[in-house]
Amino acid sequence: KIKGGNNSSLAYLYLVPSMHLIERNHKSGLRSSFEKGMSQKNSAKEEDTDPMDSVSEYSFTLPTAEDDTVTDNWTDLYESDVDATLSSPPLKTLIARNVRILEKHIINVMDRRQAEIAILQGGSHVVPAESPATFGQSGHPLVLDASAKEELILYVSTIASKYKDVLYHNFEHASHVLGSADSLISILKQNPKGSNQKRGSCSTISSKLSSLGGDSDDDDRKHVSTFGISSCPMTHLALVFSALVHDVEHQGVGNQQLINEEDPLAIKYNGKSVAENNSLDVARNSLSQDCYSNLRKSMFGYRDSSPLNTRDMMNADEDLFYSVILGTIQATDISSKDRLDRNKAKWIEAFEDVTSYSSSRELTCCCNVQNRRSSVPPFARAQPARTRRLSMSHPCQKKKCDACTVSSDECFMQLDFLRASSVLEQMIQAADVAHSMQSWPIFMKWNTKLYDELWAAKLAGRGPDASANWFKGQIGFFDFYITPLAKRLQQCGVFGELGGLFLDNLNENRARWLQEGEDRCKEMHDRVIKKQGDGGCVT
Repeated sequence: KIKGGNNSSLAYLYLVPSMHLIERNHKSGLRSSFEKGMSQKNSAKEEDTDPMDSVSEYSFTLPTAEDDTVTDNWTDLYESDVDATLSSPPLKTLIARNVRILEKHIINVMDRRQAEIAILQGGSHVVPAESPATFGQSGHPLVLDASAKEELILYVSTIASKYKDVLYHNFEHASHVLGSADSLISILKQNPKGSNQKRGSCSTISSKLSSLGGDSDDDDRKHVSTFGISSCPMTHLALVFSALVHDVEHQGVGNQQLINEEDPLAIKYNGKSVAENNSLDVARNSLSQDCYSNLRKSMFGYRDSSPLNTRDMMNADEDLFYSVILGTIQATDISSKDRLDRNKAKWIEAFEDVTSYSSSRELTCCCNVQNRRSSVPPFARAQPARTRRLSMSHPCQKKKCDACTVSSDECFMQLDFLRASSVLEQMIQAADVAHSMQSWPIFMKWNTKLYDELWAAKLAGRGPDASANWFKGQIGFFDFYITPLAKRLQQCGVFGELGGLFLDNLNENRARWLQEGEDRCKEMHDRVIKKQGDGGCVT
């Protein structure tokens, strides 16, 4: 059984014996296995080459400052990919983008782990101030070793091969969601000083926690105002990883259609978040294979050769990783009313239920390290914020002790479990529909691609005709899903002064859709009829 979360919530995540196994005996073995998988990608362009042909093409170890602006710029993210034909970038380009972002976050995790090991061993962690996330304890740049880098490329390439040749829920969509998730992390980490001061009830509690904890620098403020998320590299890695795999093996139809068809996956998962649970299994089972052992060691640490007192920390990091991907991938199932209701209830309790934060309410205490899955040991609490990690286990039900009231920011981090997990759900949901809150060309590209996929499903007898109500349907989607989501992104306060960006962008797109949408719908329909036909129907 996989690690991560409580046993009941993760009980269904077992290894799937039917998954394609990849043997890693030597590089030629890697290539032959990869080529077998990639042969299924009918949409690959002629200029696409096997990513294993030249690992040096991916040897950028870390994006440069200029490269980072690609994902920092939320509104125009990958707008240069938009063209009149709506064609996808070369597969190799998409793989390279994902590898670069994932590598960046893995290195940040490695750096944090070095700091924590140094603390556990009684040493110090000296990091050059000009580049705190890319240098190791010795002051030399941290990089993935060649074998881990090769395995990362192979993993991303293999996941790419498992995305089906559908028109919307394909590997380009996963790549856009991953880039959008990385952009959200960048905005969150830029959270300006005092950014949570105008966010209603959540700002009040954040201010209280900040004053109790004695936070005085920007890192401390960000740590508190983002509920621990900003100072947890493993959470960042898990979020972008979730984005990469969240729709793998998607069939281009919704969960309800799979249930209606009695698809084997619908039976396997008892009709519950069918596509999402399958994506979780595929991603976890693939990563657990022997051919990714060096990649896993880079992500979770070299436990076999590590001192005993550091292994629990590494196990906790792995638990945290799988807890985050479980919650975030399942949160992308927006077709499930039950799941949406649960997520909404969690949000209300975390951010809108004023009684939850009344002065008379006793805050929970998590001083007992044995009952916390991802926490810094007591003797390490005085260390800088870079040694903090997000705790995703549920808070224990104890009264708050005086020591925690005075000084324990770790207790504050645990108190914010509910808010942190809720914010992460909003982040993956926002990344999944990011095009609605980005520039108009990006919105129209993905809106058209979704229309194309739904039309293809209709022609295949696997879905209804969405053409008659597409214009009004998009307005409804804006009003009843995207707008509330954008408001939550602003309300939670973790994005600081940029929290209103998402609502501003979607309002611009909605206003333009009201003006141009009907004409655009006609263009989209004429285009899809020309490309796919009408199936003999009168349209």
